[in-house]
Amino acid sequence: MADAITAIVARLVHRPGSFLVETWTTLRNSIFTTYRPEQYYMRGPGPKWRKKHSGAPVA
Repeated sequence: MADAITAIVARLVHRPGSFLVETWTTLRNSIFTTYRPEQYYMRGPGPKWRKKHSGAPVA
């Protein structure tokens, strides 16, 4: 959230004409992010790994 505030202040100083539009966009993107990287992380070995290592002893 601090990054969003810093970006807002920087935009106000440099381009006051489009301040409201850019402020709304920044706040909306920082508060309502839809990307959740934890949903895309690999959760364990897949079927190819299991097939390759099916004869290996379990440690």
